[in-house]
Amino acid sequence: ADGLRDPEREIESLEVLAEREVDGLIIASTTLTLRHQVRIREVPCPVVIVNSESTVSAVPAVLSDNAGGGRVAAEHLLGLGHTRLAYLAAPSADDRAVHERIEGVRGALWAAGLAHGTLIIVPAAPGVDGGALAAVMAIGADSAISALICSNDLTAIGAIRGLRSLG
Repeated sequence: ADGLRDPEREIESLEVLAEREVDGLIIASTTLTLRHQVRIREVPCPVVIVNSESTVSAVPAVLSDNAGGGRVAAEHLLGLGHTRLAYLAAPSADDRAVHERIEGVRGALWAAGLAHGTLIIVPAAPGVDGGALAAVMAIGADSAISALICSNDLTAIGAIRGLRSLG
C-alpha cells in the first residue's frame, strides 16, 4: 500500500494490512511519527523498516549507505570522463540522507584530485517538475556541467525532461 507520504494514510494502510493477517510487513518510509511507532508495536506479525532508522524497539531497519551511493555514482561519472558535476538535491524528510550523499560525491571528487568547486549543488523542488527546473537551472548556472546526480528517481526523470527542453 502506498501512503503517498501522508502519515494518516500510512497509518490506515498499516491497519488494513494488519486486519488481513499478513505474514509480515516491510515499511518503506523516511519519517515515522509517534502514531506509526504505536501502531507498529501493535502489529501481530514481523516488521522491518526500510530507509528510516527504527525508533521501535525490537523492529529492525535496513538503511542505505548514502555516502557510499554518492561516492559510487560520482566515481562512475568520473570514470566516464566527467569532471564538472551537479547534484540536484530534492528536499527529503530525511535531510541527513541528502547531505550524506553529497558528502560521498565530494569525497570521490576529492580522491580524484578535483577541487571542491567542481560540484554544483542545485536545490530541486519535489517531483518531476522540480527536477526539470533544477536541471535547467544547473546548466544555466554553469554550461561546463557535463553530468547530473539526482537525489531520487522523480528528480532524475524531471532532469531528463529539463535537459531535453534545452535540446
